[in-house]
Amino acid sequence: MDQKQSFTDVLIVGAGAAGTMAAACAAAYGLNARIIDKRPQKLAAGHGDGLHARMMEILDTFGLADAVLQHGNEFTMTHSWVQGSDGRVTRQAASSRTWEPPSPFTSVGLTQAKMAHILLDYVRQHSDIEVERGLMTESISVQQGSEYPVRVTVRNISTNGGMASFTADNDIRVDNDEELLATTGRPGVQDEIIKARYVVACDGAHSWIRRNLQIPMIGDDMDVIWGVMDIHPLTDFPSARTNSIIQGRGTGLMWIARERGMIRVYTVVGSAKSNEHGKFIQSSVTPDTILAAAQKMLHPYTLTYKKCEWWAAYRVGQRVATHNTHESDRIFLAGDAVHTHSPQAGQGLNVSMADTYNLLWKINLVVKGLAKPDLLETYHSERLVLGQQLVDFDRQWAAIISGNEPPKPPPGIKTFRVTWESIITHKFVPLIHGLQVIYPPSSITLSSPDTIEAASSVMDQGKLPSGITVGMRMPSYQVRKHADAAIEYLGKSFRSDGRFRFVVFAGDVSDSAHLERLRALAKWIRTLMEQYSLPGCQADSTFDNILVHTTSSLTVDLLDLPDIFHPFHPELGYNYDKVFYDEDITNRFGHRIGSAYEKYGVDRHKGRLALLRPDGYVAHQGGLEEFDPVEKYFKGFLIPRK
Repeated sequence: MDQKQSFTDVLIVGAGAAGTMAAACAAAYGLNARIIDKRPQKLAAGHGDGLHARMMEILDTFGLADAVLQHGNEFTMTHSWVQGSDGRVTRQAASSRTWEPPSPFTSVGLTQAKMAHILLDYVRQHSDIEVERGLMTESISVQQGSEYPVRVTVRNISTNGGMASFTADNDIRVDNDEELLATTGRPGVQDEIIKARYVVACDGAHSWIRRNLQIPMIGDDMDVIWGVMDIHPLTDFPSARTNSIIQGRGTGLMWIARERGMIRVYTVVGSAKSNEHGKFIQSSVTPDTILAAAQKMLHPYTLTYKKCEWWAAYRVGQRVATHNTHESDRIFLAGDAVHTHSPQAGQGLNVSMADTYNLLWKINLVVKGLAKPDLLETYHSERLVLGQQLVDFDRQWAAIISGNEPPKPPPGIKTFRVTWESIITHKFVPLIHGLQVIYPPSSITLSSPDTIEAASSVMDQGKLPSGITVGMRMPSYQVRKHADAAIEYLGKSFRSDGRFRFVVFAGDVSDSAHLERLRALAKWIRTLMEQYSLPGCQADSTFDNILVHTTSSLTVDLLDLPDIFHPFHPELGYNYDKVFYDEDITNRFGHRIGSAYEKYGVDRHKGRLALLRPDGYVAHQGGLEEFDPVEKYFKGFLIPRK
């Protein structure tokens, strides 16, 4: 009997955090994509537990931040506790959100299961992509020269009920791929051959694809077994509804205030002196084991529960892959398939989703024939080093929380030295929030070593560079919308639609010289739009244009400004959401918010042009009449329309 054969532009393997973000991007960009997952059912509870500021910004570009806030619990305070020699814990420090990031968001507690539901609802609304469950990769190979060079065979492992023995009430991971293949489906028979242009492997820490491509992971296992549980607590702990970090004596506890009155507890439940000993300890853990370890850490306070929604026990490997891209540039690893670490700093969910958010816009441009395939090489140079830095940071952070001496960082790896003082003073808050990512100079990021060095020196102090920094995310400050004077964060206008963005700070457009300068700039942008628009699409299919001026909307009419900033749709009329003006804003309580030009570091007379990549990172900034660097930039990796 002939095997079923199908074709797709992008095959996403794994429907965890990285995979569902990849699917959301594919849906937003209109890519022909499939997503498969070996689990027979969607996640019901548990797993990753928090979204930080940068990821909330990204979700907002899909229009999903409100849904997360509706279902989650926003973090506003963190307490730091220390366990004394008598076993009693005392509160050492407490902090609210006293820092003011250039972001409308802070951290939000929400289970990965719920986050996946929100993302997949978006996918269904914007595409015909559905997670195909119970499908497992059985072989993968690359045949260069073919239009669909990646050949993946998959088996339906849920056809004979064999999956039942691999799942449990606590949602134990389905990680033993060889055993699954040996005991499920029809041995030796491949149910389907999928041929893809690109494969994105989001199949977790025990990635079958990574192992079959023989890409090693470098690092080691932590010598402890962690227990985690989501419970509705019965407790007299004073910080029950705030996040708490408790430093123990050779152990530690993280207390996370969650949605619906729930809390999550992470704590060490046993030692793993060897692999076999670790497996024995892990297999013997129960919810009572985790509760007993937490109770010991919380003394003299009490903790019990009657309702547990999810629990798990695991040994964390602090490892990073040597590569996140196969040599063919056709198969990419993302999320836990590339980097594994403890849950202590709440990074797993966020960094995994950021991996595929970085990758998919690049695949989109290449698949649609708008960019050269070399663009995909930047995924390796931008994301792998961040994975290494994350793992090293986690080694130090987890050691400090447990009251142990942190290890020294590997040679040549830029990292931060973690101390208990730096934790309780929240020096690493911008880092944890994902706001300190800076991408290196490349064909798509026109930064310089001097720029990176200057920004790094500021970030070493636990701060963020002022203004706009090439290679970093575009900050989001409040401005007024020209059409109705509503106060809005500028970042609200950055949508995840696969387009580059020109953000034009034009100054006073009631000044005739400034207005003529703006019109000349708009005319030049129009030529780029025509040169690089997608075949059969509107002129703005590749570029979006945002204008921020300093003139009152009562002085200048919107339609007097260049039409690229208020495009007209024959059925919907003019777009009123792309033009803003800056003033010294005060909020409704009379507190000064300030000027966006001032915060962005833009001269009100000279103005500035900021070019944003589709993922919201600044690719270039310069004067309003400096066209050559931008033209050279796009010629480097985009393919002009014929």
